Amino acid sequence: MILSFFWMGINAQDVCIEAKNNFASKNYQKALENSNECLAKSPRNEEIRLVRAQIYEKFKQGANAVSDYAVLMELGVNNPFILVKAGIAAYNENQYRMAGIAFEEAKAVSDTSIQNTDILFTLDEEGFVKSVKDFRFLPDIIEYYQLLTHFHQKGDTSLLRVLDHENHFFTASIIDQYVFNNNFHEIIDDSLLSKLSDEILGLRINEWLDILTEHNRITPAVSLMQELSGRGVQMDNYSDKLVYLLLKNNMPIPDSIDLENMSVKRLEQFYNIGLAQEKQGQLDKADLIYKMVIDENPEYVKALMGRGNIAFKKEKFNQAIEWYSLAIQYDSDHINAYHNRAMAYFSIDKKDLGCQDLEYLIDLDENLGKDLLNEYCFD
Repeated sequence: MILSFFWMGINAQDVCIEAKNNFASKNYQKALENSNECLAKSPRNEEIRLVRAQIYEKFKQGANAVSDYAVLMELGVNNPFILVKAGIAAYNENQYRMAGIAFEEAKAVSDTSIQNTDILFTLDEEGFVKSVKDFRFLPDIIEYYQLLTHFHQKGDTSLLRVLDHENHFFTASIIDQYVFNNNFHEIIDDSLLSKLSDEILGLRINEWLDILTEHNRITPAVSLMQELSGRGVQMDNYSDKLVYLLLKNNMPIPDSIDLENMSVKRLEQFYNIGLAQEKQGQLDKADLIYKMVIDENPEYVKALMGRGNIAFKKEKFNQAIEWYSLAIQYDSDHINAYHNRAMAYFSIDKKDLGCQDLEYLIDLDENLGKDLLNEYCFD
């Protein structure tokens, strides 16, 4: 029994080492698998839990990252850099209470020598540093995020203020004044944006764009996009926000954005734009938007129905049948899918298949099914 326990301990240690090595080698998927196995056996291993939290951030799984940072805080981690990371992760997931606690604890901690910070700071795929390395930077980032957290908790824009000029986040605090002012619809001055470091722009860009997109403020959003593009940043992770604004305002999409291969995150919002385009008769544009949604989520039934309806309107009935069949595959009780597929079958003289759909429709909507069956199937 003792030997068995000793062997398990060695295995746990080995997999924990593998997690660190794979993380350092940027083999993140394998590092995540190693971290899961390590923490299953050694849940109090702070270093590996930190590794896994950062991998989750890398994979855009913010909620999972916050969970690991919360455990680190419960374990009593007292490295201010880790606490700042925890606070930023919580802030980005709108968990402002945890963020406030994390920043307050980070402010109170003075001893930074007990933890190795070498693994804390990695570049994300846009080339931005995810957090801070320089201790002199620490008081500034804590003050800035404490201000933002307090503002979000109270919901009062008067709590936002411009920081002292010496603060690294001075420029960011000015831009916050514009972004959180819903009446601001102008261009954000290039000279102001150019003063932002890559690190700070990387930390703030997503929330800024989310706020501007939510309130349909296209001009300042485009200012930020142009700044990103001017810095040579990969636009794939941001272009869906710009495209959403442009489509919503019926404005042309830049040729530099590859809509065919673009990944979208706001599925419902994009679907609604596609639906609006379809109603306006812009069938090709609507079809492309539905395609973008389906590429991101192949089981998004409303977009499948949308592509079917467009094919039907273009009298491409076989294509329409394929799309309606996919919709039924993911939602077997979808009344409109059966109805529309039946109409497509009738359009290509496949009466038996159309009537079969209408018979099934009776189980879902008896009155509608019987009326249609009498109209189309009984001579």
